[in-house]
Amino acid sequence: MDNQASTLGNQSNQQTQNSSATITSTLPQCYPENISSYIRKDMRHDMTSFIGSASVKTGYQNLDAVIKNMYPGFYVLGAASSLGKTTFALQMADQFTLDAEQVIYFTMEQSRLELVSKSLSRMSVLKCRTNPSLARTAIQIRKGDAPQAVKDAFRDYKNDIADYLTIIEGDFTTDMNAINRKVEDFVKTTGQVPIIIVDYLQIVQEDLPTDKGKVDYITKGLKMLQRKYNTIVIAISSINRGNYMLPIDFESFKESGSIEYSADVVWGLQLQIMNDPTFASAKNVTQRRKVIAAAKAASPRKVELVCLKNRFGIASYSCGFLYYPQYDLFTTDPNYKSQIPTCPVPKLIV
Repeated sequence: MDNQASTLGNQSNQQTQNSSATITSTLPQCYPENISSYIRKDMRHDMTSFIGSASVKTGYQNLDAVIKNMYPGFYVLGAASSLGKTTFALQMADQFTLDAEQVIYFTMEQSRLELVSKSLSRMSVLKCRTNPSLARTAIQIRKGDAPQAVKDAFRDYKNDIADYLTIIEGDFTTDMNAINRKVEDFVKTTGQVPIIIVDYLQIVQEDLPTDKGKVDYITKGLKMLQRKYNTIVIAISSINRGNYMLPIDFESFKESGSIEYSADVVWGLQLQIMNDPTFASAKNVTQRRKVIAAAKAASPRKVELVCLKNRFGIASYSCGFLYYPQYDLFTTDPNYKSQIPTCPVPKLIV
């Protein structure tokens, strides 16, 4: 009996050792994607990279007062036509460069001349606030009309902005592969990772059978580009015509599913008048058209930036702007009361 028990005990010990060896051999500590490996090798680098990119300001004082900094992430800016989404993004790009941030601006519709003249127009009117008649519109500048205010703006543009801003003219054949190649070439050539702006998302070309599939593919591609370089990517987006006369929300964005889920931050530009009770329902279409037409005819136009999604802080907020389309200029609206929800800190139950 004792010999039999001893034999069984030895067999049990052997089985235990074999089982332990099997478990040990399947443990993931040596697998490259294991978190222990990440902490040892990459986490410090990723944190350093994030910290180094965390102090980017938009240059809009009211927006910066709310968000503090722009963090590496994928941002989407949507608006109806004539609300200045290109102007808003281009002005932000110029303001990034004043902090020595490199920017690549992919333009699918407008030329370098059009965009640079927009910037010069904005800078010229800022130089002669007391007498705006001395400034010039972008069209006038493109025709060669360059009084002293424009010459001064051109000098400052060359000295302060031009070395940090790259404008890539795309067309209706530009796809995600082309955008990726340009960014890769920029990084290899300069050794710097830029802020990337794409104007605009729905014009990026991909040969897919449905608009939804196309938008999904491009949105995911831009998010992967952002992750690859740990930078800020801003995509301008059009919105559905059916939502032009309604307050902006996720339903406003064309094929918005991928935008809603993939973007880290979603911004919408709309007329401030959209907060009027007239727009609380889908009725009174004629009256809403009249109100919108009057708001668009005003100079400046009263516009607000509405945050629909934010992975980096306050879930929703809004900021008011005055938009001067003749000079491609956005300024803070001093009479707008920013809508910033306050969230009380919850008490911990121990």
